[in-house]
Amino acid sequence: MLLQETLEKLGLDGKEIATYLAALELSECTIVPLVKKTGIVRTTLVYVLEKLQTKGLIEIVQHATHKRYIAVSPKSLISLIRKKGAQLEMQAQQLEEVLPELNQLFRSSPFQPRVQVFKGEELRDLYNDIIDQPINEMCYVGNTTNISLAVGDRFLRDWIRRRAAKQIKARAIRIRSGEQETDEYVGTKELLRTIRYAPEGFTSPSVILIYGDSVAVVTTAKESFGVVTTSRDYAESMRSWFKELWKISSEQ
Repeated sequence: MLLQETLEKLGLDGKEIATYLAALELSECTIVPLVKKTGIVRTTLVYVLEKLQTKGLIEIVQHATHKRYIAVSPKSLISLIRKKGAQLEMQAQQLEEVLPELNQLFRSSPFQPRVQVFKGEELRDLYNDIIDQPINEMCYVGNTTNISLAVGDRFLRDWIRRRAAKQIKARAIRIRSGEQETDEYVGTKELLRTIRYAPEGFTSPSVILIYGDSVAVVTTAKESFGVVTTSRDYAESMRSWFKELWKISSEQ
């Protein structure tokens, strides 16, 4: 059962699996023994064998009057996995090249507000999605310590560097209470970040992030919960709220 499931995950269908396993047992053979062993009709089996040949799992040797089929060593399955991985990586790179054009189409399409929920380790997906957006600035309000506890300090430090590398500026309104002041979390030109501190008495246990047409609210590590609302009207309202809070926040 495990063997069947593993081969299926490699992209082989039922007939391909049955044919490859039969060929392994028979070693070098003609079509007739394979038909008997697999129970697959001859015309279909010929097609399956040709598919397995393109995948590098079967060798077909043409003799004067017939063809002989040879199962390639099971080690070739490792090569198949690596080949699939390389193909996926290439597809991902090709998709990245056209991503700006796709995003433009997405942004010009009839807009439909939506809500996404992230829990536990999924919060990292939320943060990764932010810097994958076609934005040049993000604004946020909250305590850096809460973010670090929610997604992990190492992840957050790496994320900050990746954000800066993508030339996405950050404007932050921090809450002094419980804030950690390390070199990675202060405003620096290299990290494209400007920081102000909220007025005394202002509290925000959750972290609020405003970017593009989206607003994310991330709770403390204890709750480990995040909600992203994508709505142009809502994002514009929250951006206006941020600007007013920015005006009354201090630089030190």
